[in-house]
This record gives sequence, C-alpha cells and structure tokens, in this order.
Amino acid sequence: MMKIFSVLIFVVFFINGCTEGNNKGPEKRIYPHYDIDLRIDPQAQEIEVNGKLEINLANVSEDTLTFYLDQGMQVASFTLNGEEIAVFDTSPSDNRFMPMARKIFMDVSALSQKDQLSVIAFSYKGTVSQLPEMYANRIGPQWTEMGLYYPWFPFSIDQLITFTYDLRVEAPAQYEIFGLGNVEKKQGFTRISSSIPVSDIVVCLSEDVRVFTSEIGDNQLKIFHHSFGDTMVHDIAESITMMIRQYNEWFGDKSTDISLIESKRIMGGGYARTVGVVLSGLDQEKFYANRIRHDNYFAHEFAHLWWYKADFSTWEDWLNESFAEYSALMILRKRHGQEVFDGLIERMKKATEDAPPVWGFDRMGADHRLVQKVLYNKGPVLLYELEQAIGKEAFVRFCRELINNDIRTTSELLKILESNHGREVAENFRNMLKT
Repeated sequence: MMKIFSVLIFVVFFINGCTEGNNKGPEKRIYPHYDIDLRIDPQAQEIEVNGKLEINLANVSEDTLTFYLDQGMQVASFTLNGEEIAVFDTSPSDNRFMPMARKIFMDVSALSQKDQLSVIAFSYKGTVSQLPEMYANRIGPQWTEMGLYYPWFPFSIDQLITFTYDLRVEAPAQYEIFGLGNVEKKQGFTRISSSIPVSDIVVCLSEDVRVFTSEIGDNQLKIFHHSFGDTMVHDIAESITMMIRQYNEWFGDKSTDISLIESKRIMGGGYARTVGVVLSGLDQEKFYANRIRHDNYFAHEFAHLWWYKADFSTWEDWLNESFAEYSALMILRKRHGQEVFDGLIERMKKATEDAPPVWGFDRMGADHRLVQKVLYNKGPVLLYELEQAIGKEAFVRFCRELINNDIRTTSELLKILESNHGREVAENFRNMLKT
C-alpha cells in the first residue's frame, strides 16, 4: 500500500502461514474452513449469504468467539453445532478498519469436547452498508469489491487468524465474477476458493473486466483489469514477474498462483492478501510518466506476500509495513540503480526528523499522516541503517531467517539479530527503535 496512493493505510497481514493447508476433508481440517453460497445484487446493493464455518475449537484460546459482520445484515440464523447461542451487539463498531460492523458473540465455554470439529452455520441477507470513500470496499452497478472492510462474511479479527474457503457466487448475468483465489466458472455460478490459508475473502464484480495471464516459473500470474492497454498490461506483468522472482531469491520461494486486481475505486489505496494484490489509482499516462513511483507501489504490495505476520493493530505493525517498504526500496535499487535508492532514503530521512520512536508507537490512535511518517519512512530508514551495519548480503539472510521463523514481534527479531550479529548490534538497533 504505497504512501503516494493510499489514504487508508492498511494491509491485512495477520496471516499465519502461506503453505497449503491439508484441508481436504472435515476430519483433516488444520485451518478453519468457510463453505458459503453468496448472491449479490449490485444494483440494489444487497447480498444473501448461506454458509458454515468448520472450526476446531481446541485451537481457540478464549471461551467466547467474537465475529464482526456488516450491520446492514438481517440475520436469520447463527448457530453453533445447531444451537442458537449467538448474542448480537448493537453498539457502534470498535474497530477502525470495519467502521460499519457489529459484533456477534458465541460462548463456547460449555462445550465438553472442544477438541472436536464444530460447525458454525449462518444465514442472513440485507443491504450492504455504505463505507466512507477512504475504505477499499464497494458495492454498486459499476464496480463491486467486497471483503473484510464491511465485512460481508462473519470475520473474527483475533481468533481466526487464517482460514481456507470455498465460495459459490451468483450475480446478474451481465457481471463477471472474480476475486483473490482460484476462480472457476460453473453453470449458473462462479466458484472462488483457496486451499492456501488466507485472511480475507475478496469478491469483485464488473461488466467490463479483462484477464491477462502469464507464467512465473511453475505458477500463474493473473491480472484482472479494465483500463490497461496491451502494452501496459505486458509491462506491468514484466515488472511484477521481476519483483516476485527477486523476492523468491531473497526471502524464499512463494510457490503459489498470484493475482493482481485493478480496482475501479479512486480512493482507498491498495492492499495485499496471501494470494494476490488489489490496486487502485492506476492511470496509463501517469504509469509511463513515473515508472519508479509505480514500481514502488507494486513492489510494496507484493512484498506483503512475505511480510504480514505481525499484529497490525499494535506498534509491531512496523514488522509488516517497514519491512515491505524497505523491500520495495531494495527492488528499486536493483531495478533503477543506487542513485535512485539513495535519493529516496535521503527524502525519507528528512521526513522523519521529528518522528516519534517506532518502539511503542500508537498504531491505532495515530492519524494516517503520523502512521505514514513512522511506519513508511522512519522504519525503512532504520532498516537501511541496519543493512549498512551488517552488510547487504547479511541483511538479506537476516530477512529470510525472520520469515522462515515466523517472526511476529520485535523481541523475537532482536534475539535473532543478537544470535547472528552479536549483542552490540542488537542493542544499537533496539536503541534506534526506541529513539
């Protein structure tokens, strides 16, 4: 989510792993699994949902499951193993990223066999809420893009960190249905699914989408777009392919198909999920006028396929955003040269002269300008200083080790840094984060 384009600075990166889960049958569920039928009427801005969530409650540490769901939904049923135990909260949303959601609570403390698979079944329909323009979800006759910002499906931000899903979508015949996941056209509906653990179910509808497909090794890159010319879509595919291959070399192979969706939104910026990226604000003339700026945009979002595991709601989010932004700068250094890289670093240094420390930063309480300054400028500058201290090759190895060890906190990062490069380097970096 590059700073130049975004107003809402948010990527969902609380993902617990990108390897394919063994979710072939209910008895083998490793990850929670959604099975949903979705009907969408873009003209009326209405949806109807019938589905279930299969979950092993032994993996849930708390006695109460908390879901968020768009407040426009009229719930017909919401059951746990056939019992109506859901409690609906009518108070305003307490989550800034889902401002039109309400909470649904389910008390699971009385279950005698929490180690067995449980089924949460749900049925509801209604008019989807209108989000402020700065948010990245829409529903309407010209463009529909639905995901967790409503959310349109029962979403637990704390307790279901990742899940797999199988979704069947129906919409009026003039619309093409697509999303981030495996898309299959069936008779009368479109199936979108993911056996790879994800943190969102993104569904899009458009009357005029085009699809470009290319190869990245053994995997596919799909670009869903409506405004790119032939030359532009090929150039974008070439840029993304270069970035993915370089990230694979630096951080470890991401052996999965990847999608890019061009959103028709003007506002709301871009965001990354486990299997792809949604971007807005792409214009052909501006694309060719400033390739560096757009390469930064693409490289940051695709870096989140590797950098996503820290808690986005706390200061630890710098592990997601600052590392993604510095990874993008590393791409720019390789693609456009040292001079371009140095100029960007100097610009970031000037932008952070009065920035508060990264350590303990109030991620949720700060406005987007301060978040920009701390996470997207100061954090990358500190990573540059660390790279200068230990060397470029050692820094890449350090990044790969963070990823391989599923590092989610700064304390874990500092332990690895000390183990590999000594106490003095680790303490110096800790002090930089606290200054």
